[in-house]
Amino acid sequence: MKPIWIILIINIIYFNNISFTESTNSCFRVLGVEQDTSINNFRKKDFKKQKKANQLYDRLAYQKAISLYQELPFLTIREKSKLANAYRLTGDTKNAEKWYGQFIDHAEEPIDYLHYARILQSNNKLEQSAIYFRKYSDYRKGSDPTNSKEFSKRVLMPGRFNAEDIDLKNVADINSESYDFSPVVLDDKLIFVSTRPAINDGGNIDPWVDENYTSLFQTERRVTASDRIVSLFAEALTSAYHEGPSSFQNHGEIIYFTRSNLRNDERVNDKNGIMKLQIFSSHIEGDDWSDPVRLNFNLINSDNCHPSISSDGSRLYFASNRPGGYGGMDLYVTENRYGLWTNPKNLGPSINTPANEFFPFSYGDGALFFASDGWDGLGGLDIFYSEITDESRSDPINMGRPFNSEFDDFGLVLDSKGEEGYLSSNRKGGKGKDDIYSFKLVGTSLSVAGLDELLRNIQVHEAIMSFKKLPGIPIIKVISSAITHPPRISQSILRKSMQIPRVAEMLDELNDHGRILLKNIYYNLNQYSLSIQSKKELDNLIEILAINPDMRIELGSHTDSRGSSIYNKKLSSQRAEAAVAYIVGRGISPTRLKAQGYGETKLINRCIDGIRCFEEEHRINRRTEIKILKDEGK
Repeated sequence: MKPIWIILIINIIYFNNISFTESTNSCFRVLGVEQDTSINNFRKKDFKKQKKANQLYDRLAYQKAISLYQELPFLTIREKSKLANAYRLTGDTKNAEKWYGQFIDHAEEPIDYLHYARILQSNNKLEQSAIYFRKYSDYRKGSDPTNSKEFSKRVLMPGRFNAEDIDLKNVADINSESYDFSPVVLDDKLIFVSTRPAINDGGNIDPWVDENYTSLFQTERRVTASDRIVSLFAEALTSAYHEGPSSFQNHGEIIYFTRSNLRNDERVNDKNGIMKLQIFSSHIEGDDWSDPVRLNFNLINSDNCHPSISSDGSRLYFASNRPGGYGGMDLYVTENRYGLWTNPKNLGPSINTPANEFFPFSYGDGALFFASDGWDGLGGLDIFYSEITDESRSDPINMGRPFNSEFDDFGLVLDSKGEEGYLSSNRKGGKGKDDIYSFKLVGTSLSVAGLDELLRNIQVHEAIMSFKKLPGIPIIKVISSAITHPPRISQSILRKSMQIPRVAEMLDELNDHGRILLKNIYYNLNQYSLSIQSKKELDNLIEILAINPDMRIELGSHTDSRGSSIYNKKLSSQRAEAAVAYIVGRGISPTRLKAQGYGETKLINRCIDGIRCFEEEHRINRRTEIKILKDEGK
């Protein structure tokens, strides 16, 4: 991917744990080259160049290593794997695919199959990608927590992560031709990471990508492009090496941030001579920042990076490749006890995979967003969401398009109101190598009675719930109308554990226009009769209607693209009318209900006429949604 990997880490590359000191004879383990020809062609200066290239690779100087490897007359299998890995870690998927293909049938590590599958996926070679997902799963021999064999089936269904109606914009007046990524919202400011020149960088160049080391920059969020000023965030926190992803506490009075391991501005290397990434903190002291302090849980021989502090300041999530993890980078959490951080806990196999998980963002009460290339995705890094409690972690949910693409997508954050957000991506069409993108979550409101359990110690007779949609993750804001000024506001991710009368069961899908997907109402091909499961789902809706007598709704039914448009329009109308008839039969006035058939006019995936799709993809289009027509609770 690119700078991410810079700031991020990474000696997670499994190669760093293997000795590459090879005998001269090992140079002749070459695909397609006879040994005597190799001897004649491999001169003394090539041996020196080979040694230098391997040293550069082991020191994470990938761009320079790539140049030297390309100058050699031939490469060993292991050196081809290094070259492929170097291209992958610098974001060149085209050349990464080429060199993985040169050695993959002789790969020594199962993780190579997963990396190659991801590269092929990013390059839109889905059938080949499916083959290597299967190979990876076979090598794991049943111990594959991410079930890559299932990925191999679903990778041919790119429409499975439905596009959301959210406008994602490249923040062109912030982005540069360099790497710009990992934004964080601090009131009306945006703090982000960039490889653009900084005051205190000393002219140092990061050999990983042959660019400046990263530093923290800032800009105002709500200004026009012509008034945009990007400046160094804090000269006191800027060194000659990396400063990376950050997180703030107490309205910006305390910062936690990723930094190259320094002591008194001097490098601190691990046992292999590598300067690892560590997490530091600083606080406002007068008009400036205090000297950065390395947090006590860091390990000098491991990377520790990407801190995200919880809203109450009690927990810090971060990424690390410390011993005892599940693969490359894993996510951990540490708690603040009497001013010290506890021994970090791995978030476990329900979050972490044999690949990489990093860029965590803690939001509200237990919501965790993160990036991964180990779970089922669209290619490269994808952004996922999970609910985190002391006892459990929910299965990661892929955020889908447009948050994710075939390329690297990471570093999603939301503002404190849950109304605006940002993410980082190296997708096509950007301004630089990694760019920052913005999005807004347009909400709708719904009056719901009996929400006492959401506002502790307050008697609530009626409240307004304002929903702002992320894929499968409604953000709920509850404002009690029974409270005097100022009103009490509670905002968090809507959790399935909340005891709202079946609302959480039903509102798994709520879009920006107030439409709610009734998730268990699907129809067999060419049929409109209601199944037992469909009636149960409608019973949930009936209960909501019963406790909200002023609510009026539209039930909209949709078909897949098969059949004529006229036939599909008629069929969808019959389906909507069948749902309305069932609700009326249970005592709800017909004046509160509207049946609407949309036919095939609002497909939610790629399965238009002329496109071959799996039955599961067609089934997704055969759905029923509700739209709130009247909201007396506003």
